Amino acid sequence: MINEIYIALLACPVAIAAGFGFIALHKRRSDFVLRKWAAENHFELLHSERCFASGPFCWLTSSKTTVFLVTVRDPKNRERSGWVRCGSCFEGVLFSDRAEVKWKEQ
Repeated sequence: MINEIYIALLACPVAIAAGFGFIALHKRRSDFVLRKWAAENHFELLHSERCFASGPFCWLTSSKTTVFLVTVRDPKNRERSGWVRCGSCFEGVLFSDRAEVKWKEQ
């Protein structure tokens, strides 16, 4: 009985640490995919923030993906704003480098 209590007391901090580790990994991968997308498209990333309302991806996203509201500068020195969804709905951001953008109308 006492051994079971000790095991339970040890399991709680391990589970909490694993949860925080997963959140940190998800955040790090999301940032990586966003920066990779910007570099591949020759954009200078001026501003980015996580968008919890998901913008135009509202019905097309999952908890495995991350949506950013971004402002970028393109090679012609024009600024554009829009939403970038990082990861795929099935693989999430941890296993996919996919990024999809929907620009705001200007």
